[in-house]
Amino acid sequence: MLREIESIRRRMAVFSSSCYFLEISPQVQGQELYSLLRKRLSLDSLYEGVIDDKALLGNWVMAREEQRSAKRWR
Repeated sequence: MLREIESIRRRMAVFSSSCYFLEISPQVQGQELYSLLRKRLSLDSLYEGVIDDKALLGNWVMAREEQRSAKRWR
C-alpha cells in the first residue's frame, strides 16, 4: 500500500511542478489565451485541490509511520 501511495505522491509532484505555469508567453496574446483557458477549465482550483490532497496524503503517511514506529518500541 505504501508503494501505491508513493506512486500517487510522485504523480502529484510531477503535476504540481511541471503542469502549472504562471507565465506561458511574454506575448500578450499568449498570456490572454492562457488566462482564458485557466478560467474556463478552473485550473486554479484544480491545482489547489491537488496540492491540498498531496499535503493530506503526506500527513497521513507520516502519521501511519509514526504509529508503526511506536508499535515497534512497545
